[in-house]
Amino acid sequence: MSPIPPNEYRPSLRPPQFRLSTLLLLITCLAGAFASLTLLGRYGTPPAMLLILCVVVHVVGTRIGYRLRANGDRPVDEEGRPLPRSKRPPLTGRDFAPTTRLSERYSLGWPLLVVTVLGVLLGGGLGGAGLVWLNWERINLFSIAFALVACGVLGGIAGFWIGSFVQVITTAGAQAGRHR
Repeated sequence: MSPIPPNEYRPSLRPPQFRLSTLLLLITCLAGAFASLTLLGRYGTPPAMLLILCVVVHVVGTRIGYRLRANGDRPVDEEGRPLPRSKRPPLTGRDFAPTTRLSERYSLGWPLLVVTVLGVLLGGGLGGAGLVWLNWERINLFSIAFALVACGVLGGIAGFWIGSFVQVITTAGAQAGRHR
């Protein structure tokens, strides 16, 4: 029994092909989109177009996904002809990548807490001071407190986001480097 040939023998996606009927459908859709400008106005047309575009992209992506799964799940020989499924060798532990810690739940620890507190302090201090400086003539005590708290919250969110991103990336990089 010969091993499964490399993936180069599997059929790939065909390039997109357009017929005249497809082109006429596209022109009809564009005409409908331009006509919607008069019906929905300039503020209603972009959300409607975005909704339609999301549906079209979802349908096309699903179609491509089904085709790729059908092509990738089928063993083939050197000429690209499908092999019966019984000829596939059984999978072993070497066929899978080792698991990483990213699949587990664990605490991100105190360094992330420190980075978040630093984000709160820097965001509240710098952002609040900047807002107070920009609006010095027409500001009161409540506005100063609100600016400090709002900028502190945004700084804390940014600090947490940046700190957790850096921590997860470095942890994943360290784990990937260990299994080379």
